[in-house]
Parts: sequence; structure tokens; C-alpha cells
Amino acid sequence: MGVQGKPTVFLREASGLIRSLNAWEGALIALSQLNFMMGLMELWSWGIVTVKQANYALAILFSIPLVMILGLVWVLYAIIMPRSGGEYVWVSRGLHPAIGYAISFFMVFLALDWTSLNAWLTGSVFFPGFLYSLGMQKLASIVAQPINAFIIAILVIVAFTIAFIPRVKVQARILWILFLATFIGWVGLVIVQLFPSATLATVLQTQFHINPTSLINTAVSSGYVKGWTLWGSLLALPWAMQMWGGWWWAPYAGGEIQNPKRSMWIAVLGATLISITLYTIPVALAPRVFGFDLNNALNYLYEVNPSAYPSVLPPPYFNYLALLVTNNAFLKALVGFGFFASILFIIPSGYFVVTRNFFAWSFDRAFPEKLAEVSERFHSPVNAAIVTGVLMLILAYLQAFTDFFGYLVNIMIVLNLMFILVSISAIIHPYRNKSLYDNSPISHWKVGGLPALTVAGIGGLIVSAYLEYTCLSSPALGGPISWVSISSALAMPIVGVVIYYIFKFYRRSQGIDLDLVYKEVPPA
Repeated sequence: MGVQGKPTVFLREASGLIRSLNAWEGALIALSQLNFMMGLMELWSWGIVTVKQANYALAILFSIPLVMILGLVWVLYAIIMPRSGGEYVWVSRGLHPAIGYAISFFMVFLALDWTSLNAWLTGSVFFPGFLYSLGMQKLASIVAQPINAFIIAILVIVAFTIAFIPRVKVQARILWILFLATFIGWVGLVIVQLFPSATLATVLQTQFHINPTSLINTAVSSGYVKGWTLWGSLLALPWAMQMWGGWWWAPYAGGEIQNPKRSMWIAVLGATLISITLYTIPVALAPRVFGFDLNNALNYLYEVNPSAYPSVLPPPYFNYLALLVTNNAFLKALVGFGFFASILFIIPSGYFVVTRNFFAWSFDRAFPEKLAEVSERFHSPVNAAIVTGVLMLILAYLQAFTDFFGYLVNIMIVLNLMFILVSISAIIHPYRNKSLYDNSPISHWKVGGLPALTVAGIGGLIVSAYLEYTCLSSPALGGPISWVSISSALAMPIVGVVIYYIFKFYRRSQGIDLDLVYKEVPPA
């Protein structure tokens, strides 16, 4: 309460969070989601169905300037307003509070859904894959059963929820450990690719009595198109961009990252370049050991015509293929361990997104104030972490025993729309909220006489609009489009707008004008 019992604009005069993360610890939040090992499994298993005749190594290289342009918007915004909540704080001050809330609510739902799915995949795919690498095939199939996988998901979510109660440096140490474990597995994977015991084609012939040429022809008869073209690789550009999902996640912890004017370059763009480098090497080496068309054909059959996929083979995920081409037991275990570590590495970033957005909404009085409470001992939003864990447990159950994930189509269409809105906010922010921008550390940065944030926003708008167009024009990328699918995808942003106005009117009844909140940057 302020003077004479009048409510203050913000919940309190200081956030209670401490800037204790250095630049590289901030980068780990982004690297956690960029995840250079786990993404290898997604690129072929999902990408091969969406785009024909694509060379993914080239597509990744083509995507670099595009992701850098978008990343620049987030870097500059995070320097101007280095606060917990990321684009919620920026867009609510630069465009409109309801739009900022809508974007943020969607991002929170996306993080909750994605992180709970990864907790479920820990037991259903990745831990069984590790057991498979150790030669425990029977145990792997037992663990992968839905009820057992769900039990593992519960254990994972409970463990990470507890880990997010202490001070943020504890989470930073966990990120370092999981990054190093994932990187060690990545080294093992590259060694296997450079020095395989045999190529995948040879293994299929000698160990499984499968003719690679016949298998490729079966895939062709099912719709696969052999080889790659430059045009096909360009068409795969949106899919390659989707592999960099997470480059924007570090600024959600912006209120806890030291020296943001320097650190955000490393936390956003630095992390993205590191991930691209570590990603590109095994992708470029894959045709050498797996074969270009053979690898593609296996993944295509597994996704499109599973009845034609050889039942004697494990799933054609990158980790299983790597295990098939080496006889070295140590390297097998190392690769399996690396992929298992990668699924654990991806989970903490989801907690950062959800807990810091909960905190930011509540600190602005646009959500229950309990979620902005910070432990005096740990300087962390404990209540927000607990609520996040409970929500993830519910979603993990839905992932395991319902078709919930199957209903989430058109997610990429909405995500690209969110990028468009953030870019528009960046374009107009220096003019719409001139006093705030003029007091920022980058107010003197100009490009052709225009504010740097405006120029970055224009670039971001072009890139995100292009990505939106590709998703809308290609159902394979964005999902089948119908009124039902679009409505379900837009439901979360709409719910966010509704919640914002509920709290706006509720706070007005308490004598608090939320319009005043969004004219200022939240206190550090």
C-alpha cells in the first residue's frame, strides 16, 4: 500500500528477484530449448513428411540469417526492458496490455504443453532408448509402456519442480550439468558418424537381411521422392526455422540476468549460433553413414506407411540409427546417454517460461498476487513453481492417456502470429512510448536515422510474415486448416485477453488503475 493507504501501482517497490545469472547461464536457458541432440530426432521423423527432396544441412544454413534477424528483435527489447516475463512486458508497454497478455498466455500454454510432453517422452522414448543402447531391449520395451512412462513423467516433473524452489543459481548448475552430459553424448555421436563399424546399408543387409534398395523403392511407392534439390531445400526453410524454437526463451528470466546490455547478445544470438553449429555437424555427416535416401526412406515409411516398415528394426530415430552402425559398446552407451540427457536438458527452460510469466502478470496485478511472492531465503517465486508443476502433471496425464496432443494443430500458425505482433510492437515502440525508449540504453542506436528497434522490428516482421505464409499455404507445416482447428489454436490467446480484462475490472474495483501499470517498466 502507498501513502495514506492508497494502493501502489505495482505489487511492491522491488521485484525481489536477484540478477545472479551471467551471460552464459542465460544462454543455457535458450540452449536448453534449442537442444542440439533432441532436435536431431525431430528433423527427420517429422520433417521428411512435410517437404520432399530437402537437404536439411543446406536448409539449416539458409535459416541462419532469418533466425538472427528475429533474434535481434528479442535482444534489443531485452536490453531496453530486462525484466522477467519477456515479450509480455515489452508488448504490453509497446502495443497494448491485452495483446501482450495474449502473446504471453499462449507462450505459457506452449511451454506447459511442450514441457509436459517432454516429461512423457522421457519415459516413453528417451529412457527406453538409453536402455536399448545398453543392450537391455526387453527392459526398454517394459519401461516404454504407457503406465510406466507416465510414472517416470511424474518423477521427472516432481524433481524439476523441487529444483525450481531454491535460488536461481541452483537451476543454473542443473543446466550446466545437463548441458555437459548432452554435449558428451554429442561427441560420442560424432565419433560414431566419423568412424562407424559399418554403414547403415551394410547393417541392414548383414544383420537384418533387408535389401536397402528394395526398402527405398517401397518408400517411393508410398510417396517418397528420392534425392534432393536446391528448391526442395529452400522449401524446407520453415521447417529448419522450427528447429530453432527456443531462441527467444532466455529473456523470460531477464530480471535475473546480469549486465543485460552485454549478456542478451550471448543469451539469445550466441546460444542460437552454438546450437546451429552443434546441430549442423551431425546433420551434415548423416548421409555419409546412414545414406541420404535410405535414412529418409526409413523415416518416411515409419511415419506414412508403418505397416511397410520392417518390424525387426527399432524406430528410425537418429539415436537408434547411430546405435546400429557401431559395434563399440562404450560409444553405444555414450550416444544413448547423450540423447537421454538431452530430454532432461530441455525441461528446465519450460519452467523458466511459465514461472517468470506467472510472476510478471502477478507483479503487474493482472493475476493472483500469490504467484508473485518471492521467498526471502531463496529469492525465487516458489508458489509459481509449485503451480507450474501441478499444471504439468495434469498435462502429462493428458499426453499419456488421451489424444490431447493430436488436437493441437495450427500451433505454428499462432506462434508465427505472435512473432508478427512482437515485431509490430518493436516497430512502433520508439514512437508510441517515446519517453520510455528515450531513457533506454539503446536510444542513441540508429540505422539510417531510424531507431534500431524499429529497423529490427521491420526485419522481424518480414521474416515472421514469410513463416506465417508458408504455414498457411502448406498444411503439412502448419497443420490442416479449418474453422475448428484455427479456433482451437487461437483459444489460448483469446483466453489471455479475457483474463486480462477480468483483472483490469477487478483491480478497478479496488481502486487500482492497470493503465498506469503499463505506462512504466516494472521495478527491478
